[in-house]
Amino acid sequence: VDCFELSDTFTNEIKKGPGDYSKEQKLQDIEEKIRNFDPSSPKASLIPLALEAAYISRSLENLKDVTMEKFERALRIINEFGLPAHKTECIYEWAWTLHWWYEDYDGFYKKYCEYEELALSSDNIYEIERLSNLWMNLRTWSFTKQDLNIKPHTIKLQEALEQFINDKSRPHTAFEAHAIMLNVSFMFKDNPEDLDIDDLVCKYIDLIKNSDKHLDFSLLTLSKIITSIPFLEDSKHYDEMFELLTTKLA
Repeated sequence: VDCFELSDTFTNEIKKGPGDYSKEQKLQDIEEKIRNFDPSSPKASLIPLALEAAYISRSLENLKDVTMEKFERALRIINEFGLPAHKTECIYEWAWTLHWWYEDYDGFYKKYCEYEELALSSDNIYEIERLSNLWMNLRTWSFTKQDLNIKPHTIKLQEALEQFINDKSRPHTAFEAHAIMLNVSFMFKDNPEDLDIDDLVCKYIDLIKNSDKHLDFSLLTLSKIITSIPFLEDSKHYDEMFELLTTKLA
């Protein structure tokens, strides 16, 4: 390194554990399956292989270009042989990867806009829930990216959730939408001081009480979300909410 006057980064050794070697072997196996794919087999069976290759690549923290190439390959296969659900899955995971693994704002925002269009046209509360996940990532970017106008995206998310909430023909979906709205509502505020924490916790209490009517609703997921919002503990109703949630989960 010294004699070639190369950067010190060339001397950095990437420490790998047994899990990494196992993932690398699995990735090699998948790549071999894709290369030797039987032309007589259904082409759609390539989709889970291509997606898994992208997921493993990111978990190994490979160079961004390497992982992006795998997502691009997956999308090409999906565009030719896949269903709309495959495309939303790919674009969502792609955006998630750019945010959490590579901290690439420009790439993330591009994929966010692509996923937003797909989610809003899907009439599927699951896709809107995932849009809310990406929106929260976008919201965190908005604190440092002064040129980011998040308002149009916020309005689209709010309108989509309100449409589901007001749909009386699908009460379970409406309940899910109400929960999602509650989970992101505190991030709608530009000024944290405008947030009424007691009111928010009371709404969570009502949500938990009514969850018995919706057997498919995941209280466990809700509990993880609630316990990840530390300022809720400042509410005078927090102990009541926590006790109710613990009782329901038991």
